Amino acid sequence: MLVFDTNILVYAANRDSEFHLPCRRRLEAVRQNPSSAFLTWGICYEFLRVSTHPQALQSPWRPGEAGRLIAELLASPGFDLLVATPRHAAVLSQP
Repeated sequence: MLVFDTNILVYAANRDSEFHLPCRRRLEAVRQNPSSAFLTWGICYEFLRVSTHPQALQSPWRPGEAGRLIAELLASPGFDLLVATPRHAAVLSQP
């Protein structure tokens, strides 16, 4: 299972970052691959907060732009949303 961290999304969005191209390419490659990669709601919210904050990025995104990226990722064949299920606590407590 592959879960993308908020930082990967932020680097992919931040053209000023030295990590922009590798992160953007990785996201694009995964978007096209129907094997599962995941985001969580927490990662989505954190990306929206960081990518639109003027003190976090030199060129912050507008909220609509950031929201569109999340929507595009979740609409692609390679991404899905990882959510807790009723079994979540039991699985988490397994040794």
